[in-house]
Amino acid sequence: MARAKSNGNGRLDEAMAALAQAQTNLVQAQAASVLNQTAMAQHQTAFLARMTESDARMAEMARINSARFAAIDQRFDRIEAILIEHSRILHALPDAIRDGQSILDSVRDQARKMQPVLGANDREKLDEYFTSVRELEQRLVQDEEWSKKPKPKVNAKPPQNITNGIDLVGKTRIWFDFIHLALQTDSTRLVTLTLLGTSGVPPVQGVTLGHHDLSHHGQDPTKIDQLKKVELEKMKTLRDFLAKLKETKEEGDSLLDRTMVFFSSNLGDAATHGVKNLPVLLAGGGFKHGQHLACDPKNPPPLSNLYVSMLQRMGIEADKFGSSTGTLTGLT
Repeated sequence: MARAKSNGNGRLDEAMAALAQAQTNLVQAQAASVLNQTAMAQHQTAFLARMTESDARMAEMARINSARFAAIDQRFDRIEAILIEHSRILHALPDAIRDGQSILDSVRDQARKMQPVLGANDREKLDEYFTSVRELEQRLVQDEEWSKKPKPKVNAKPPQNITNGIDLVGKTRIWFDFIHLALQTDSTRLVTLTLLGTSGVPPVQGVTLGHHDLSHHGQDPTKIDQLKKVELEKMKTLRDFLAKLKETKEEGDSLLDRTMVFFSSNLGDAATHGVKNLPVLLAGGGFKHGQHLACDPKNPPPLSNLYVSMLQRMGIEADKFGSSTGTLTGLT
């Protein structure tokens, strides 16, 4: 009986210990829950603070942007006012610019008042606009004077087109005839012409291969000989063109003396597509001719030096063009 009572008391003690442990675990869990709730409350407080700060920043940004947009609208309104004023007086443009006036004169004061409220980029754009308008006015005056200037009378038959697309020589001759007529009648003062090749066999005596194939001769003597025949015939058309310019008189001078003719190639050696030591021919324009200026192939002057010399001969005050280092010596 005594042993049985002892066992019963032991089971009661174990149950009480387990209950105490469970109560401890519950208290710890409740404490952890309180800590978690406290942390969540802190996070919520921090989040609300950030949201409040963000709202304040957004409000400030909105205020700044509103002010910026208002300033931009103000600038556009002023620019629009200038453009409307320009449109209003455009009907008087011919008479005004003919008298040496400018439509810009009537809006110059408005533009000057705008300067303080315009940014650097806006001022630059406005200056570009005024410059382009003034240049257009000057060109209009020049064009009107040119349109009223009596044109030379010519007695020439209209050039006849050549339908054979591979007849390089014949087509080149037609183009030079057009250019001569355009210059002779003062229909233009500037002409650019690109002479294209062909893959076909041009109708030149002694030539049996395509022009493009010949240009990539690879130092083949047969191809070089045929290429010479084609190029010689093409150069004869240039010779005849220059002769026509020389025979055409304009106010006591030959048209050749009043015209600069630049003839060249985009390749120095078509067989290798080399772009150095280009062949260049310059005729007319009052330069010193009848000479061959051989430049050092290892250290040649930039071709743009010749362009600067040509620009200056035309009366254009230019001392730089592209990669030029000056003018080309030996031309005067």
